[in-house]
Amino acid sequence: MGVATKGIIIAIVAVVVIATSSILLTHAFVPTNPPGITITGSNVVRDGGILHLHGEGFQPGGSVSCSSLEHYSRGLLPIQTSR
Repeated sequence: MGVATKGIIIAIVAVVVIATSSILLTHAFVPTNPPGITITGSNVVRDGGILHLHGEGFQPGGSVSCSSLEHYSRGLLPIQTSR
């Protein structure tokens, strides 16, 4: 086996290892469950009141588009995470 053949084998093994690692890392950071929101307490909120939502599977710092909030000017709510 020549030096060039060993080099090609090493290069192929390196590419396979990098590709496999990339795929595994990508799957490790992708949420397994789709995002979901549940309402706690009453779903009827008066003007100036607070609606408590609990979400799961969302990215920190992201936003949620709410189509049923007529009085919210932009239709986007910031996501705040607590741990």
